[in-house]
Amino acid sequence: MKTITALWVFVAVFVSANDASRWINSKDHRLDRPVAGLSDNEQDLFIIGRSFFRIPWVLAPSATTARDGLGPLFNANTCTSCHRGNGLGETYNGKGHISRALITKLSRPNGRAVPYYGRQIAVNGTADVAFEAMPTRTSKTVEVTYPDGKKVLLSKPIYGLKNLNYGKLAEDVIIVQRRAPALVGLGLLSKVSDSEILKYADADDQNKDGISGKPNWLDKDKKQLGRFTAKAGAASVFHQSAIAAANDMGLTNPLFPDELCSGGQSACQDAPRGRPDPNGDTLDLTAPRLAAIAFYLQNTRVPLQQLDTVGKKGKALFTQIGCSNCHLPKLTTSDKIRFAPYTDLLLHDMGEGLADGRVEGMAGSREFRTAPLWGLSTYGKTLKSKTPYYLHDSRAKTLEEAILWHGGEAEKAKQLFMQLPANERQALLAFLNQL
Repeated sequence: MKTITALWVFVAVFVSANDASRWINSKDHRLDRPVAGLSDNEQDLFIIGRSFFRIPWVLAPSATTARDGLGPLFNANTCTSCHRGNGLGETYNGKGHISRALITKLSRPNGRAVPYYGRQIAVNGTADVAFEAMPTRTSKTVEVTYPDGKKVLLSKPIYGLKNLNYGKLAEDVIIVQRRAPALVGLGLLSKVSDSEILKYADADDQNKDGISGKPNWLDKDKKQLGRFTAKAGAASVFHQSAIAAANDMGLTNPLFPDELCSGGQSACQDAPRGRPDPNGDTLDLTAPRLAAIAFYLQNTRVPLQQLDTVGKKGKALFTQIGCSNCHLPKLTTSDKIRFAPYTDLLLHDMGEGLADGRVEGMAGSREFRTAPLWGLSTYGKTLKSKTPYYLHDSRAKTLEEAILWHGGEAEKAKQLFMQLPANERQALLAFLNQL
């Protein structure tokens, strides 16, 4: 990956007005509505970005040079395959198989390269290029018993691969699965300054509250602070969009100018490439188009949070038992917009139950970024199946299960949740479902 520099000369990301109401969608659950107050030029850029986010990409070479270059190895041919309506990715497809929105990532201890397969498995290939492998998923049942006697059966996923087309995996390869997240309020999260995030960091738990949020610096000079993905492995929406374009769709771009063909994948290396555009650019996804996608994603509205009486009670309980120590109810952007994403964008030790062996930057096996909770109310509405799963790998079938998987720094809050009377637990869950 190229060094991430000067975020970003290509991206005029935001309009200047700082009225928080212009970011709120009070009409419906849709996550793709533009913020209010865009100029004519900004509206045009928004539409261009939305178009490239939605259109199906095709194989190269093609007469449609603006959108050719798919593959040679890829998972999907459009962003909306994994983010329908900018929402959460499906866990299973209509046939009950693992969805393409649940991607498989590979790594090895000490950052060593994964022979033949690289960092992410591609489940599709072009005509002359074999796909890499197909994901598998089994599970182990974990029983949890509440103090009042209620029992809940959790499913701990066991990740695997089958139909490997490029040889066996090295014995020490770590396999994890990641579900495509809902793209909620990325613009506001991007507008939070590094200093605002860092003021909540307490890596050594100096205040002795049991919460040790730490930043994931993506460079040695500590200039690129990760704030997106499950382990805060992307510094910006532009950065994450480039990662997804390259890994999920096989699109070369300014940050990933080379096809991601691993050693031993000769057909991938020899596959046809797209023709240069009129400006001589040979990238599949050029800088202006990638910037337009980032602009689109950073200028969509967030759903209005409407709490009923039960939800308001649940919100108070959420704070009372300590959930809000990490899922912060308020953040402030650099231009003084206060908003409620319910995240601190920091890494936290989530315990051995969620540990997956994967290290990303400064994020260890047990460490994950606090997931933003706003938009939970949209999850079932944007999915075609209407069946949301929760957590980074879709292991939780309900929000209750998601809470019960919390450990490490969140163990105390989880135990306090379990000690609540059943009606209060339901109130807290109602609050989450109304975000």
